[in-house]
Amino acid sequence: MDAVDQFILLRHARAGRKIRDRAKDFRRGLDRKGEQVALSLPELITSYLLPELVVSSPFRRCVQTVEPLADGLGVHVVEDDRFTPGRSRTAVRKAFSDVAADSVICTHGEVIAQLFDKPVRCAKGGFWMVERRGDKFIPSRYVEAPQPTQQSIR
Repeated sequence: MDAVDQFILLRHARAGRKIRDRAKDFRRGLDRKGEQVALSLPELITSYLLPELVVSSPFRRCVQTVEPLADGLGVHVVEDDRFTPGRSRTAVRKAFSDVAADSVICTHGEVIAQLFDKPVRCAKGGFWMVERRGDKFIPSRYVEAPQPTQQSIR
């Protein structure tokens, strides 16, 4: 029987509209609501898992989403190109096979869509608790993004 471990698969928070130019899109940061979600995520995430490692696509919006979490845990964000858009399903599944248990991985909707055997929804700033059983990835629990209050986004 395969060992079971888990990790959190987080979609980056809101960052405005996608830019066609990949270099410019790489630098696109979180918008105001996205920043508020990022500030709320540490408490929410740690109520489900105490991460030992925080990994992110190197795209600015992904790194910004997990920086407050990493700061609160006293760890550095590990940037990993394997979690950027444009990878094959095989490459995505291999990257997630290598992820340490009890990690948080922040990535993009396109990458999340490549991981599971059936489609799952994951709104910006939302996350899945994922069980890994050998080469199988099972989305076990979905957690909605925290909602910023009107007062916090002014």
